[in-house]
Amino acid sequence: MSLAIPAFADLTKATRTVLYGDVAGDGAFTPGLTQVKANTVTADGVILNIKAAVSQAGVVSPSLTTMYSPNSNLMLMGIFGAGGSVTGSATLSNVLRVPGLQATLTATPPGLAQPPMQSLTVDYVTPNARLRAVATPADASQPLAAPPQCELSATTSVGACVLGGKVAADAANGKLSQWSLGATWTRMVAQEGKGGVGGLSGQQWGAVVTDNAPGSSSSSSAPTRSATFSFHQLLHGGETSLAAEYSMPLLPPGSAPDHNYTLSLGAAR
Repeated sequence: MSLAIPAFADLTKATRTVLYGDVAGDGAFTPGLTQVKANTVTADGVILNIKAAVSQAGVVSPSLTTMYSPNSNLMLMGIFGAGGSVTGSATLSNVLRVPGLQATLTATPPGLAQPPMQSLTVDYVTPNARLRAVATPADASQPLAAPPQCELSATTSVGACVLGGKVAADAANGKLSQWSLGATWTRMVAQEGKGGVGGLSGQQWGAVVTDNAPGSSSSSSAPTRSATFSFHQLLHGGETSLAAEYSMPLLPPGSAPDHNYTLSLGAAR
């Protein structure tokens, strides 16, 4: 759980990393799967994060994450996943010499046997708030052929709570395609870990409401609005994580009670 103001997409990242993993392959509680990790730094300052997931059948899925910062305002990262997937990103901080303004370009190299992906993310961060804008091509194979899909989000802190919202729209037609509202409450306590090394313990509660079809008819049989509640617990000075997530549809009044609930539980150490 980070004490910095997270972007709206990372509002409940601590829970989701334990349950589903992240883009770099961390987390992802999976019974029967053993993960081996090693970190090192080269003489040139390149950070190497090597991982290997081994299934009960003995299948090994290796991955490598590299990070390099040639100066204080630029961070380069490459993720080389199992099956030959490659994703690269470059983050520039203090854009136009504005403190707190940063831009990140993420893309997959052309010519590889993987779906193309590009995105441009611009963040403006202050001590108590974060604004984010994300643009992704409507067609990743032809990124300049049509106006992009855009997301705007904002988060702010109020005491131990972080509140935020997000809207997504298709620039081609100007219509809103999604909105979300969310909040988290976090309590962190410094705790002594093994060998006297200190760590953080505490918990985070979160709730997010999302509508994937704003303006659609309320008589639609398929619910487009949902609520997700999350919980993340750090124990033993941060050495152990427990996580739970519960999702439920928010049906329009008078709709048939055809509910589809999802409960996920996980642990990591």
